[in-house]
Amino acid sequence: MAAIALLESGHDVEIYERSQFKSEVGAAISTPPNSTRVLNYYGFDFERARATTAEKYIYYDDPNNIDKTRMVTCTDYTPRYGAPWLFFHRVDLHNELKLLATEPTPSRKSVARLHLGVKVSDIDTDGTIHFENGESVQKDVLIAADGIRSSFISKVVDNAALAQHYMSMLRLMAPVEDLRDDPDVVALFKDGLTSIRISYGTMRSAIIYGCRGYALPKSTLPFTTNFPLQDSLLTSHYQGNDISAREDFVYKVVEEYPKPVQSVCM
Repeated sequence: MAAIALLESGHDVEIYERSQFKSEVGAAISTPPNSTRVLNYYGFDFERARATTAEKYIYYDDPNNIDKTRMVTCTDYTPRYGAPWLFFHRVDLHNELKLLATEPTPSRKSVARLHLGVKVSDIDTDGTIHFENGESVQKDVLIAADGIRSSFISKVVDNAALAQHYMSMLRLMAPVEDLRDDPDVVALFKDGLTSIRISYGTMRSAIIYGCRGYALPKSTLPFTTNFPLQDSLLTSHYQGNDISAREDFVYKVVEEYPKPVQSVCM
């Protein structure tokens, strides 16, 4: 998004990305009205990105009783806030942003130069970027987009506190066609996939919503960090803050949730 905004302002932009953009599994993302307005301003193609429009929040105060709910409507968000709340499969949102940054648009011919599989080892405050292969380049402005555990925060902030978190989350996706024969899932989604469902428990919660044009329900299961995250239950694949979990670990987390949530996840 930063690259797109800078391009529209007439700047020359290069993006250095450590990944190869080859995979994105189990992740969805939402854009509330303030974010959706920004995307719309820069010509984001919501149809091509298969956005799902949120119609309401559904809260389940009793996670074992899906008939006991509280609802908050979202259908008036566009007249109230200027844009709807949207759900995306993260890879669809990402691909559309990449197109906006790397292809010409009606308002500009310049594009960002994207370098994949490039690992940055260090930066200097004079705008120099050092890469793991020993090469360096110097730019006028650097924008580091590597999250709360940024490798370079000490370059601009002295004695920066270490980022802490007290919860982790399990993210799962399943095609709708794989869930249609499960009565618990059918009951949970009886009004479709246009709502975000939030279930509370004593130590567990679940957030479920549809994306990719209502074709994929996405489930997010936050759990406290005192949950036993044994190394034996994890794979060796790490990417940033993401950990690919083994199937037996997934079962161990999901079994703590009510039956309707288990049915969506498993």
